[in-house]
Amino acid sequence: MQCCLLKKINRILKSCMIVFVIMILETKTSNIVLDAHNSNLNKQVDLKQVAILDMSELEKLKSEQAQVSGEVVPEVLNEEQVKEETPAPEEENPVNVDTEPITSLSGRLTGYVYNCPKCGGTLACDNSIDLTNGTISYNDATYGNVRIVASSKNLPCGSIVSINASKVSDIPIVAIVLDRGVTGNKLDLLMPSEEEARSQIGNTPITYDVLRNGY
Repeated sequence: MQCCLLKKINRILKSCMIVFVIMILETKTSNIVLDAHNSNLNKQVDLKQVAILDMSELEKLKSEQAQVSGEVVPEVLNEEQVKEETPAPEEENPVNVDTEPITSLSGRLTGYVYNCPKCGGTLACDNSIDLTNGTISYNDATYGNVRIVASSKNLPCGSIVSINASKVSDIPIVAIVLDRGVTGNKLDLLMPSEEEARSQIGNTPITYDVLRNGY
């Protein structure tokens, strides 16, 4: 009787041991899975940190790697350096029209060429200017590069006018009076060719502001 009882107890203890061993194995397996999962999370966090690195830091890393391998990497300039090193576009003596007009007039605008039938080939106000090379503008000390225009004696030589002619130009044409040959408030704009004088200017009604009365 006692022998049977001992066998039962022994069988129960073995069963308990087996259950205990199984529980231990399951716990270890769970820890292994958690470790692997955490490892993946850490890798994802690392990738995100790399993705949000400042571009300048990435360029530094590339530069260091290139120095080790002997490659030449062009320097990457930041926005401020680009502003400092990029030269501003040069303007060739731009027109200065920040002047209150002395008076405003209405008239008509025509175009002419230096060698027209009634032209003498020179400018009435300054015969030292060579027009044979296609010159149609004048470099004024105050207003910069302006067009040459003929007017009546109502405007003294050297006068500066700002011509508003929407049919000819989207912006006002700033010109200096250096020639004669018209009457009243008419203006005659010096053009490169007779064809352009006819096609681009014609006989156009205009208004114009007198910015300077003579030199």
